[in-house]
Amino acid sequence: MTVLAAVAVAVAAVAVAAAAVLGRRSAGTLAGERARADDLRAALDEAGTERGALQAAVHAADDRAARAEQDAARATERAAEADGRAAAAEARADEAMGRAEQAALDAAAAEARADEAMGRAEQAALDAAAADARAADAEHRASTAETRAAEAASSSARGPRDVAASGAAAAGAPAQGDGGAGGSAPGAGALAALWELERVRLEREWREIAGPSAALPVPWDGTVGAALAVELELIREVVGTPSRLDVADAGYVDPAVAARVSRLTGELLRCLARTGEELAVTVCGPAEVRVTVQTLPGAPGPDTSALSGLVDAAGGTIDVTAGPPVWEATVRVAPTDA
Repeated sequence: MTVLAAVAVAVAAVAVAAAAVLGRRSAGTLAGERARADDLRAALDEAGTERGALQAAVHAADDRAARAEQDAARATERAAEADGRAAAAEARADEAMGRAEQAALDAAAAEARADEAMGRAEQAALDAAAADARAADAEHRASTAETRAAEAASSSARGPRDVAASGAAAAGAPAQGDGGAGGSAPGAGALAALWELERVRLEREWREIAGPSAALPVPWDGTVGAALAVELELIREVVGTPSRLDVADAGYVDPAVAARVSRLTGELLRCLARTGEELAVTVCGPAEVRVTVQTLPGAPGPDTSALSGLVDAAGGTIDVTAGPPVWEATVRVAPTDA
């Protein structure tokens, strides 16, 4: 028993020792496991922290991506707007180019109109100078007419008998009457009426062109120069041929001479007007008129054959003293007492 007891006690001691050993080993294992568990929990906590940081980073990245997408959309919109503005700018540039080209054309047209205006101004200056010359000529004719009127007034003081005698002498008839011995020669009154009829004819032809109430284009002073001035204006209006008139010597106006030289010269001018470029007429005296005309290139010379019989009957001559291209003809009428 004692041995068994000792054995039992020994076994018990061994069991206690083994249990103590096993107990010590389990406590160390548990402490290690606890430590590892703590490490795992710390790692898990750290992993959770890192996961939260990663999630925050992901959310931040998502936010940045969304903002980037919004910025990209806005950039696209701005790009589209910029394209629209660029297209509008190109359109405005094209329109500006068109306006510039039109402005250049307008400037060229304006320059052309300015040149034309300058030409008209120069022509107006020439016309004004010509008008001044005609005014001076009209003043000269008026002065001459006043002189003749004064002479006529002084001659009228000689009395009716002397006036009748001079009128009869101008008509080539005795002083006893206007009709003479056989009544075939016109008296001074008839000759004056013939010259007055010439004025009436000129007034009528001018009114047919200028209007029923139009006055003669030049003042009528009863001279050959006045009659030819109207004749030249008629030719200018109807035929278009320009002309110029100089009165070198008007002298005393004998109605018989004035009527004949005016009519012969008028018909000669109408013959020359259609073949010449310009008519130049000079009244050399009461019974003499010189006409100069330069014929048009290729145009035939003036034909005055139709006037030859009338010239002889009127007691006048037409002498051609120059040939083409410049023609000069002189009309002369003999006085009534020649």
